[in-house]
Amino acid sequence: MAGLIKEGKVGSLLNLTDPELVNRVQEIAVKKSRLGIPVLMSRDVIHGYKTIFPIPLGQAATFNLEIVEAGARVAAIEASSDGIRWTFAPMIDVSRDARWGRMAESCGEDPYLNAVMGAAWYADFRVIR
Repeated sequence: MAGLIKEGKVGSLLNLTDPELVNRVQEIAVKKSRLGIPVLMSRDVIHGYKTIFPIPLGQAATFNLEIVEAGARVAAIEASSDGIRWTFAPMIDVSRDARWGRMAESCGEDPYLNAVMGAAWYADFRVIR
């Protein structure tokens, strides 16, 4: 993997959560590759990272934006402390068919609720520096 990073053939890595390993990867990318571009670390942080919160469908059912924002903030702080800079959240697809396997990651079938909850998640789910 180190060789591929040095050659500039790795742009992102998924699910790498060990901060020491993340730092080693970034050092190789920045100091030993031709362009010195950091590797983008990513993870699926749909309803928490180390601290797990209710699924987004459950959070949306509360209609409580403050709770959603607080949970997103905790997840952002935890994920960014491990070097994760790209998360796959919030997922604000309007879900109208319960047979879809990822419906629980949405806020349900109401477009307005999706918009409001998505904005609440995003308000604090940005990368913490």
